[in-house]
Amino acid sequence: MQTIATEAEEGRYATLQQMALDFARNGETEPLVEMIRHGLPVNLADARGNSLLMLASYNGEVATTRMLLEHGADVDRRNDRGQTPLGGAAFKGCEEIVTLLLAHGADIDADNGGGMTPLMFAAMFGRSRVVEQLKARRASLQRRNRLGISARFMMRLARLIGLIFCRKQFNPSRRPDPVIMRTQLPSLITSDAKAGMTLACQLAEQLQSLHEQARNSAARPGGMNYLLPPNVSVEVVSSILFYAIAAANNGWANAA
Repeated sequence: MQTIATEAEEGRYATLQQMALDFARNGETEPLVEMIRHGLPVNLADARGNSLLMLASYNGEVATTRMLLEHGADVDRRNDRGQTPLGGAAFKGCEEIVTLLLAHGADIDADNGGGMTPLMFAAMFGRSRVVEQLKARRASLQRRNRLGISARFMMRLARLIGLIFCRKQFNPSRRPDPVIMRTQLPSLITSDAKAGMTLACQLAEQLQSLHEQARNSAARPGGMNYLLPPNVSVEVVSSILFYAIAAANNGWANAA
């Protein structure tokens, strides 16, 4: 006999689902585990395909991530953009969550869109400790994204960028100054992922070339600012480079 839910019952269930998604996102483990024990699907996902595990792991909620994995959450369940929880954790630099996901069998070389693997995201955004974690677990350095750029090359570029800018790790939550972006070098602005990736690599190659020239010069000045044009500050170039890389990150900055 088929059971037909009333409109009120469907509304109540939708409300409970939203509560569960918020519990996962905010790390409210106890109420969430009670809902799962009473029949809530452990692989429940939001309208964009982000599962409870994706929401918890992306937002750095270690205890909630552990609970979901212990209750059988699909460790490699992708969202609508083809991204996995491990890809998100690598992008955010969540070392403990990376460890948890790998311990539960996460695909270390999963394509998270455009051929980008978790190692590539970690390298691109300066997550050096996560890079070492993934390398230690034998993540592929030979895998290439759709532009033919290898994980190994991305790691080299990330080290070079860090050396040139002498900056801390990239912070995906920080947006470049839009005024600076519009008034200086506006031709570098793009919201297209493929164009952004190409641009980031071109800029990195130019910086590498300048760095090599300076390193081979007999009269090398102090500091690193001499690598930049006199009318462009390190912060401006850093913002532009981040914008290009963010455009290529296949949507992680706005995920979950």
